Amino acid sequence: MAEGGFDPELRVMEGADFSVRVMRARGAAFIHRIAPRYLIGSPSLIRSLSRALARVHEQRAGRRRMQKKYRAEQGLPECQALAAFLRGGEG
Repeated sequence: MAEGGFDPELRVMEGADFSVRVMRARGAAFIHRIAPRYLIGSPSLIRSLSRALARVHEQRAGRRRMQKKYRAEQGLPECQALAAFLRGGEG
């Protein structure tokens, strides 16, 4: 796969990183209905609140790594436009 699969350096956020790369490369469509009924299995950092809170720093580090990779691949203007879009055009 040209998108490279999951990043082994990411302990958390690997699914988001992979999804963003695939959607950017191949496109995405909005489905106006519930698609997956239950996505999170067990054990899960998301389901276990105490574990999730204990690993907030890992999530932040994963998000920073994901953003850094995206900025390097797509350029700063693309990242700024995406950030503005995600904020709803504010700021």
